Amino acid sequence: MKFFENNSIDQFFYEKNKQLFYKLGLINFIQIDETPQYFGYYIDQYDGILGRLKAIELASPKDGDIILDAGCYYGFLSILCALWADIIGLKLKIIGIDLFEKNINKCKKNAKLFKLSNVEFYQADLVSIELIGGVDIQIFYRSLRKDVGKQPEFMDFYGTNYDKVLNNTIKYLSSKGTIIIYDTENDLIEICYEFLNKEFNCTKETLYHGFLLKAVKLK
Repeated sequence: MKFFENNSIDQFFYEKNKQLFYKLGLINFIQIDETPQYFGYYIDQYDGILGRLKAIELASPKDGDIILDAGCYYGFLSILCALWADIIGLKLKIIGIDLFEKNINKCKKNAKLFKLSNVEFYQADLVSIELIGGVDIQIFYRSLRKDVGKQPEFMDFYGTNYDKVLNNTIKYLSSKGTIIIYDTENDLIEICYEFLNKEFNCTKETLYHGFLLKAVKLK
């Protein structure tokens, strides 16, 4: 199923994916500072919902794939991926990893509201994490940032250690597995492109005010 046939968010949600819009737009599930926020607000953010959906689509998940949401924050991408898979009849396992325990606790609360059984969340450092069994797809949605340390309690910022993060997580990527990196800063995407291009088939594209890198393992 193709999600991105046009750039109209209204047409996208109302005409192409009514089930997904219904599930997302009618449930107050986002926990911010202990206060539930209406998810419909985030539906209006191109780099929020659409960026995550594009990352999922570019990864081209197959039935049975294990997906790592690397630096998952409050679990937005993980939950969106699980709902997407359910709607199109795809069996996936999603693992969300975040550096902060507070974020993981909110991830678990949010997933419980959707009664999701194929999503797991863990607190760990991507620089040193060990993934038993490996994963097929790794998605870094604004979790490899250069402004490391500016807002350490808001989101994972691994910008100064991107090489350590990628070197560690690549070890657990399956043969011909896929890495997706999304960010609002193109220079970070270019750095990651140069870093991965020797062992991966890399492609880049723009999305609204963000940039996407897809890297497929060559062997």
